[in-house]
Amino acid sequence: MTKPKVALIIGVTSQDGSYLADFLLEKGYQVVGTIRRSTSTHQPNIEHLKGKIILEAADLIDQSSIDHLMIKYQPDEVYNFAAQSVPADSWTHPFYTAEVTAVGPLRVFESVRRFCPHARVYQATSREILGGVEGVEHANEQTPIFANNPYGIAK
Repeated sequence: MTKPKVALIIGVTSQDGSYLADFLLEKGYQVVGTIRRSTSTHQPNIEHLKGKIILEAADLIDQSSIDHLMIKYQPDEVYNFAAQSVPADSWTHPFYTAEVTAVGPLRVFESVRRFCPHARVYQATSREILGGVEGVEHANEQTPIFANNPYGIAK
């Protein structure tokens, strides 16, 4: 019997993270999902996943917590959905937004490079990077980036 692929979902409590966990479980993956230490233990969108996935505390501000997961699980795939994701809050907390949303992914990339370079990485982005581009009905790779808030800039 072959060993199942291991997926690490950073931000599994997000809408996209929980949907991805469902999908990967159906595909036979072992799924490890992260929650912040400061997050409430009541997470309604992942209640159905408890007992099916491994939950680990980690924070994008803490490099050692990310490194620990890479070393411990040696994931084949890493998905990062974690961010300070409320654009309005990014004006109130611009440094925290930058630390989590811009520098956090760098910590993930560095940890993958050092401890599991075989892993494939998916970094989520946001329509907020396009900001107020006028006349754009459908965005693609050629759409100009025009972020107009700290969250969009950090993404």
